[in-house]
Amino acid sequence: TVIGTTVCAQTNETTKEVTPIATVSASTPSFSDVTRFKEEINFLTGLGVIYGYSDGTFRPTESLKRIHAVQMILREKGITNFDDAPNPGFTDIQPGNPGYKEVAKAVQLGFISGKSASNGTNYFDANGKLTRGQMAKILTDAYGLNKDNGFTYKDVPSGHWAEEYISRLATSGVTQGYSDGTFKQGQELERQHFSAFMARLLQLEEGSSVSPTPVPTAAPKPTPVSKWMPQENAVTILTKASM
Repeated sequence: TVIGTTVCAQTNETTKEVTPIATVSASTPSFSDVTRFKEEINFLTGLGVIYGYSDGTFRPTESLKRIHAVQMILREKGITNFDDAPNPGFTDIQPGNPGYKEVAKAVQLGFISGKSASNGTNYFDANGKLTRGQMAKILTDAYGLNKDNGFTYKDVPSGHWAEEYISRLATSGVTQGYSDGTFKQGQELERQHFSAFMARLLQLEEGSSVSPTPVPTAAPKPTPVSKWMPQENAVTILTKASM
């Protein structure tokens, strides 16, 4: 449940700028190093989703770790009981390791599945950096974004593991991609950008009467094309389950 005044923002992914739609009155002070996406970050801080670092910073431009994305979603959902989650069997995170309980719970809830190694074993890569494609998967699965209007992007090949998730995220209105018709699914996601996406998703879930600012004409929705030119590296392409 969202408390306080909610926020919804339209992100222009070409310039990484944001237009605030509603002002957040957060009960917690702003982080000393946050200058952009401030409303969204304060909004999530007020909900107890974001804690930041002990030195009073948020480190907004750092790439988001996969474990931190999991923790943020579990906090927003108010999940505190992790004892009933079975061991997901990841080779790189075991019972007793930091973050294990959260990872096991997220697998139980169905919004992460880990990565597959070349030898057939599964691992989570907790400290790995979350990519835009992985972000699309984790948010669509965590929040049940099932509607799909068939959005396509010229750097997301047909049949790519993230294709459906990216389309569903775009259908929800959380993101529209870049003005050149790409989504950049293999690009690492900054902490501030994940916060902006998550805050917008929560606003849409609340069904606020505040209408989002239209997507700038300089960043139109991508149109279907028949052939793609993949821009990501082979490691990302070969990773079937990326969250």
